[in-house]
Amino acid sequence: MKNDKLMKFLEAISKYGSISKAANSLYVTQPYISQTVHEYEKKFGVSLIDRDVKPLQLSYAGTIMLNYLRQQENEYSSLKTQMSSLAKYAHGEIVIATNQPLGRIFFPKIMPAFIEKYPDIRTRLLEMPTYQAEKSLINGEINFFIGMPIYNKKLIYKKLSETPIYILVPKSSKLFDPSRNYPPEFPYALESIQNEKFIKIRGDSRYQEMLDHFLIDNGISINITTEVANMDIAAQLADQQIGCTFIVSQVLQQNLIRPNAHLNVYRMPTNLLSTDVGISYKKSANVIAPVKLLDELTQKYLNPIL
Repeated sequence: MKNDKLMKFLEAISKYGSISKAANSLYVTQPYISQTVHEYEKKFGVSLIDRDVKPLQLSYAGTIMLNYLRQQENEYSSLKTQMSSLAKYAHGEIVIATNQPLGRIFFPKIMPAFIEKYPDIRTRLLEMPTYQAEKSLINGEINFFIGMPIYNKKLIYKKLSETPIYILVPKSSKLFDPSRNYPPEFPYALESIQNEKFIKIRGDSRYQEMLDHFLIDNGISINITTEVANMDIAAQLADQQIGCTFIVSQVLQQNLIRPNAHLNVYRMPTNLLSTDVGISYKKSANVIAPVKLLDELTQKYLNPIL
């Protein structure tokens, strides 16, 4: 395209201050550059180069022309990226992942509206820990992640909500109070859980990492009796008197965990302990329409769930 050539010629002239040096840098002849520039000068009736100064400089009109051509090039590159992405989804799939507690409640809420809008896009829905989602987003293995925050310069994270964390206290704990049959705020000083028996989520969990930092920062040491793969198992084991555990509200809903004769359910003060939930996707100059819709649906349905 001639516009592409003109942009390269003007950039080279601006950089080297000489048509001959610009020609050498671009491996073209000096007359070819002069002829191309002259064609556009004749077309617009302006001088693009100030030939009265040495080294040569772009005229005011030449600077405006170069800025316009650069903007046009950027817009064309953006268009190619979007078209490529849309072509990929039209013939492939979009992969959405969430943290384990969210998927079973969240996916049935958003997918009917998404499929209605994009019936030709195949979707694959996954549950995975946050550390795995971070790697998968960067590698292009998933397109969209809904869950705990991911802070990575290659990704975009948008916070949607703050969700409370609950502590399950079995009857086997000294903190158990049979008179508390509803989930109030945790009524004890944080130091009261010192050396209590706890069920821990596996060590590579970002959620457990957040809990570990919270306990360390507050000088609390707990007695880990069991390590499990996810919060569902932790909640069920707490109900079976294995130990205390921290879980999020979605796990309470999914496992129908309620205060009962052998289990207290306390909500931790949000100013003391809570976690954010949001959307993460790969950083790009343009977010294509299917991902924009997922963003909108997530914001619409996530807060009522939490």
